[in-house]
Amino acid sequence: CKITTIDTIFPKHEIIDIYLELFFYYNKKTGTMAADTNQTGTMPMSKPLVPTLSPGKKPPQKQKPLCPGRRILYMIQLNLTPDFLLEIKNSNTNLWRLLRVTKVGKSEDWGSFLVKIQRLQTYIPFATLRYVAIRHDLDAYKTEQAMHLVSRQWHRCGEWFDLNDENRNRILERFSACEQRRGTSHFPGQQVVRATECRGHFYVASFDWDEKAVNVINGIINNPAKDLEWRFICQQMLCSKIGSTTDLNERGSNFIWVVCFANVKYFAIQHQTICAEEQRLHDSHFWSGAGEWYYVFYPEDEEDIIRQYKNNPPVYDRWVRRLNRTYINE
Repeated sequence: CKITTIDTIFPKHEIIDIYLELFFYYNKKTGTMAADTNQTGTMPMSKPLVPTLSPGKKPPQKQKPLCPGRRILYMIQLNLTPDFLLEIKNSNTNLWRLLRVTKVGKSEDWGSFLVKIQRLQTYIPFATLRYVAIRHDLDAYKTEQAMHLVSRQWHRCGEWFDLNDENRNRILERFSACEQRRGTSHFPGQQVVRATECRGHFYVASFDWDEKAVNVINGIINNPAKDLEWRFICQQMLCSKIGSTTDLNERGSNFIWVVCFANVKYFAIQHQTICAEEQRLHDSHFWSGAGEWYYVFYPEDEEDIIRQYKNNPPVYDRWVRRLNRTYINE
């Protein structure tokens, strides 16, 4: 027989409400999500997290979450103004969708959440982050998975979702009984690197925007009539991170965990004193105002750097994000 799922019965904008009702109902019934998992950590088939409904059958009544708690569920966005996003939308709809995405994740407590915010901000030089964090007493992993399931129709890549204000508010309303904190992050200060003897790579990495996005960004930068803050943001979107690492793959995984809006291109050079060379490159380039991000102009600056290390051949590569295969427009 044909199985009817929630997606085929209810309008898309109502699915968030229905899934959350089912999630809280299931959690209330079993007492704890963690106690109802098998050895592999997945939900047993006899008690699915989101059961199917027959046509005309109403979902369970709303259940309040258990609060207060110790675990954190958060939603994070780039802190860009509506006017700036509207300017981008009028020129490039795809870039606009990438810049307005929301990261949905979890953390064990407030301390680890603040560390995660700082780590995210390290890899984003052109916008601070605004967030809302919810403290709850449900199973942290299962709650995060439920929120990902709720938002799956708007999945972009990783833990990033193209949620609009209405959908975010629907989720927050269901956690209204929980403590919620809102705030914005701060750009990290200019980092001082001490010279040490350590073998590895120093690298110069930048966002690999597509050609259409670059044209939009340069169009704003080169237009004196545009808002000065907008032009500054666009300049930072084209700057590069000068850093060092002993493991390029690990550094790439950090980038891709954060960056949802573009791939990252880089070139790296192996050297005996990577920290000293990294500091020298910092001193020889104009600082963007955020962490280790500097204005490196291609191809002039790239060729100049490589020329200085002609005995150390550069490594060119990309750190590539994984896009969702089926991206559903609103």
